[in-house]
Amino acid sequence: MADSLQEQLVKAGLATREQADKAARPKAKKPKRNPKAQTGDAAARQGKRRRQADKSKDRQPAKRSPAKNRDSNKTPAAVEDAELIERRKIKAEIKALIEADSVKDFTGEISFNFRIGDRIRQLFVNEAAHKSIVASELAITRLNRETHLIPPAVAEKVKALNPNWLIVLNGESHGDAPNGEDPDDPYTGYDVPDDLRW
Repeated sequence: MADSLQEQLVKAGLATREQADKAARPKAKKPKRNPKAQTGDAAARQGKRRRQADKSKDRQPAKRSPAKNRDSNKTPAAVEDAELIERRKIKAEIKALIEADSVKDFTGEISFNFRIGDRIRQLFVNEAAHKSIVASELAITRLNRETHLIPPAVAEKVKALNPNWLIVLNGESHGDAPNGEDPDDPYTGYDVPDDLRW
């Protein structure tokens, strides 16, 4: 087993002696030439000129009008940071409003179904909270993945701070038709109570 792979291939007849010799010779690597490459002296001089030009630009203050200086101070990153700070400030105010005035103990066995967009959600509440929600005395909102019940006055304050905040107040139209009624609905004459339980 002292034979090399090349010798084994030649003995098996899979390769000729010339192919084995050719493979055994070291290959000379050709250096890659960059057609745009310059000689060492020319490249060094050009690099030195570039560095000097950059240094001279750094030393000279830019001559701009005061209005341009104010606008240039607000980079896109600074504007994004300011918007992020503003959003966090608004969310902190909303959080304080909701936590201060939310009903603490509303869980129970009665289910109240409400619609968020195209989905119907279910919230289990006690009888007093259910009556208050049906009478539009409490609104449903979410904060940090938790459901809260808040008075309508607080809901209006939250909507004033952030119009996109999710607030469900019983009796509000959901944008399907004016006044929440469908003109083609065959059951418009039949009132269905909100507190109907099966």
